[in-house]
Amino acid sequence: MESDPDVNPGWGIYNKAATIYRKSGMKEKGIEMLEKAEGLITKNKDMEAYYCLITNYAAMGEKSRVLGVWELLKKNGKVLNKGYMNVITSLLKLEDFETAEKIFDEWESRNLSYDVRIPNILIRAYSRSALLEKAETMVERSCEWF
Repeated sequence: MESDPDVNPGWGIYNKAATIYRKSGMKEKGIEMLEKAEGLITKNKDMEAYYCLITNYAAMGEKSRVLGVWELLKKNGKVLNKGYMNVITSLLKLEDFETAEKIFDEWESRNLSYDVRIPNILIRAYSRSALLEKAETMVERSCEWF
C-alpha cells in the first residue's frame, strides 16, 4: 500500500494495522505502525487520532509512549474531558494509579465542565483493586462539586 502512488494512507490505516499486529503478537511491528501514525497527525485537527494512539499504546503496555502522545496532545490541541478520560483509563489499564491521579488533579485544576465520568473511572479502578479508602475519598471529593 505504501508503494502505491495512488494510495495515501492516513494515521487511521496505520493505527488499524498496529491493532492487527498487536493482536497477532507482533508488538514491535505494531509500535512501528503507531510511530508512522504519529507522524501523520495534523495539529489541532485530529484529536481522535491522539486518543486512538494513547489507547493502542496502552494495550501494548507502552506507558512511556502513552505519556509521550499525551504531551503531544496537550501541546497541539485543546484538551477536553474526553482526552482526560482517555489517558486516565489507559494509565489505569497499565495499573499506573499514581500518574492517573496526577492527571486527574490536572483535570480538576483546569476547571473544565465537571464530568462525573472522570472521577468514576478512578472510583471503579480503586474498587476493583480493593483500594476502598481511595474510592471513598474520591466519592467524597466528587460530591464537593455539587
